[in-house]
Amino acid sequence: MQCPFCKQKLKVWPSEWHTNYGCDNIECVHEDMPRYQATYNNYPTNLISRCFMMDNLYIRIDYQNNHTVISKLDSCFLFDSVQLPRALDVPLKDPHLALKKIRMLMTFS
Repeated sequence: MQCPFCKQKLKVWPSEWHTNYGCDNIECVHEDMPRYQATYNNYPTNLISRCFMMDNLYIRIDYQNNHTVISKLDSCFLFDSVQLPRALDVPLKDPHLALKKIRMLMTFS
């Protein structure tokens, strides 16, 4: 698995209930938060969530509960969150392709 932003191999952070995959490249970490993180329960069969940090937005896509939360990011704080009632489709090959659509969702909510 590789980071959709820098294409570096993702670091694995196992826990008791699930496994997180995230980028620890210095270019992809902001205030100790990775720009991309995926959480699996039994990789690769059960994707729980994905988190993207793009520009000043933090996007958390929850596949188990079928919703997406988009928040404005200031330093390491999240503000003005908007919840969408479905899991947003963000292409992993180029996540920035979804950025225009995400900004429009934030403008009209």
